[in-house]
Amino acid sequence: MERLWYRFATTLQRLDPVARSKVYPSKNTRTALTRIAQLPRVIGDELDELRAPLRCYQFIAYAPDRLEAPRNVAQDARRRAVLAFQAERQRWPRPRELSILALKIDERITGRAAPAPAAAPSDEAQAQPTREDAVAVAESLARMVAEKHPDLAGHLKAFALRGGR
Repeated sequence: MERLWYRFATTLQRLDPVARSKVYPSKNTRTALTRIAQLPRVIGDELDELRAPLRCYQFIAYAPDRLEAPRNVAQDARRRAVLAFQAERQRWPRPRELSILALKIDERITGRAAPAPAAAPSDEAQAQPTREDAVAVAESLARMVAEKHPDLAGHLKAFALRGGR
């Protein structure tokens, strides 16, 4: 949907909280629109003029606030990156491309590379549960069910005696 999101968000902020919740029942959406409304006017008006998609507004509005770069500096860096991407490729960045842009911008601002993804656990760590584990779980479940439904206790005992068959 094509919408002037900055203008819409700032207008929505003028409503009282009850009216806002009637327009957008989702608290997450209202929070995102509040963040967009807090963008500097220059950035918001520029994105409105270019008819940017909502994800670009959110990408810029949710720039981190760090010691190395206050939020307004990070927002400006993200704005420049998004506009450069749009000018170069004649389309707006997709969500995955925004994630990649964020990593590159953060690396440029902080001077540190993003942390490497966590290593996958080894095969030993992913070992299958043993028969003893399965028996212990089954007995525990049987006790829980027997406490809540005493009428089933005899059936569960017979089931356990048959080896779970």
